[in-house]
Amino acid sequence: MSADRLAALNQKILEKGLFAYWMRPERRRPPDPRVTRWREVYPLLLDAAEVMGLEQTERRLVGGYQIVMPGERAAAHRHTMSAMRFVVTGDGTAYTTCNGEQMFMEPGDLLVQPNWGWHDHSNPGSQPVIWMDMLDNALVGLLEAEFWEFPPERERDPERERLAQQPLTHPDGYHNQFYGVTRPARLVGSPNPWVPFAYKFRDTLPVLERMAAEEECDPHDGVLLEYTNPVTGGHTLPTMGARIQLLRPGEATRSHRHTGSVRYLVVQGQGVSTLDLDEPKALDWEDHDQFTIPSWRWHQHRNRSTTAPAILFSIGDFPIAETFGLYREEKA
Repeated sequence: MSADRLAALNQKILEKGLFAYWMRPERRRPPDPRVTRWREVYPLLLDAAEVMGLEQTERRLVGGYQIVMPGERAAAHRHTMSAMRFVVTGDGTAYTTCNGEQMFMEPGDLLVQPNWGWHDHSNPGSQPVIWMDMLDNALVGLLEAEFWEFPPERERDPERERLAQQPLTHPDGYHNQFYGVTRPARLVGSPNPWVPFAYKFRDTLPVLERMAAEEECDPHDGVLLEYTNPVTGGHTLPTMGARIQLLRPGEATRSHRHTGSVRYLVVQGQGVSTLDLDEPKALDWEDHDQFTIPSWRWHQHRNRSTTAPAILFSIGDFPIAETFGLYREEKA
């Protein structure tokens, strides 16, 4: 990786109003909500894959998207930040290994990796795998509790970074099976409620479609599901909650606001989210775009299509507000 090529890439990213992982010290909070366009980010991700090199795979994160190219493997590590990954594109052969479980990454899947869990990524397929990356690093950094650890072989010899992989000790679906509605007796009442888990889109989509057909809808969010923790039945993680919603063809939700910021990814469809009541601000979105609704801002969503549903995935910090008794909501 040459300094000139990296500087050129950085300039291209900044010109789009975006930031990359390796530019975090320069990051500033954007002055106003905006849409991160997939059509603009995708070429930058491919550029980053070429410029950053194989040994820096886990650092290729631009505008909230991370990419691993065909044949690449990201080195194993763990940290005190919890993470979630919502898969945007891929051929289904790439996988994350978390605490020994091989978790395949198909588009629409949500993978949860609790803090201090060993994890690495491998892509033996023929297409890049790209996911929306979500960590609670802002809170962990504020608490001055950010710690990282790497496998002993990498600590001894940094040149072996690419070889520092976890052994695959559990098959795909291991934690889903062990923490389902039936589970080993020794795990009932487990003192550790935070486990690696994969929520498969092939299981989620039929529920959304059935609820839409039965008109089980929220006037402010459309058809809304929350990814619940398999052990506690509560929020996905203590610091982050994940939801997915379906807007029926032509549907427009009512406006509401709540404490806690929410980051959205467009799973499919085209629409517009409108912020504020007095001076409305429209955020137009389409497939794979991202946008953020700040805390306590009026907002509503509308599906522009009259023939196809729109699906939005979202991640929010409302579990933190609820824990401290600070969550509140107002509906128009």
